[in-house]
Amino acid sequence: MMKTVINYLLSNDLAEIPKRGRRKLKSIIINDKKFRYDKDKSISSVLTKKLLTVKKTNEYRNYALNKAKDAFSEGRVR
Repeated sequence: MMKTVINYLLSNDLAEIPKRGRRKLKSIIINDKKFRYDKDKSISSVLTKKLLTVKKTNEYRNYALNKAKDAFSEGRVR
């Protein structure tokens, strides 16, 4: 569930996963704050709280609504 919020942030350039050379580091930067994030492990409670605040924004709600509409319209046969 929180993975969709992270994908939203990364796709809209609101967050980034820093790299050292070709290797991605185990952190994510959101609003100039660094959080520990390893996609293979569970999400920390501090990062979960931040993602919940992002999820409450109107921009994310609009994104989620449009994504749901697109998925629904693809499933319909015209």
